[in-house]
Amino acid sequence: MVEFLNTCYQGLISGGEVLIGWVISFLSWGGDLIVHFDANYPRTAGLVLGITLTWLMLRRERHPFIRAISAPLKLIIDVLDLAWDHSVEFIGDTLGVVWKWHIGHWRRLGSWIKGGWNWCIGCLENAKAKLIKAKADE
Repeated sequence: MVEFLNTCYQGLISGGEVLIGWVISFLSWGGDLIVHFDANYPRTAGLVLGITLTWLMLRRERHPFIRAISAPLKLIIDVLDLAWDHSVEFIGDTLGVVWKWHIGHWRRLGSWIKGGWNWCIGCLENAKAKLIKAKADE
């Protein structure tokens, strides 16, 4: 009886080893296929990955297993969406501040140039008035 149990135990262990070997072979083949696609056909690999992830997201409410698999994907998409919103807001605010500073400097420079121009015109009008007065006095 002990020999029979030992033989059954050895059979189960051997079957488990074969099953684990098949799983490892399948995963190795899948990994090699992914590396081959990524190295030789990166656009196709990206397209297949995008289609697969889209399929998962569209069917995630129908099946609990797909919901469990796609939960990390949903979390990643939510984080990326939040990061994108904050990035767009930050860039918009930064460009707005830089634009205001830039316009402020140009306006200040323009007011200085306008003030200098008005001063020069005033000096020339004064000189013209003095010349007209001097010519009238002769």
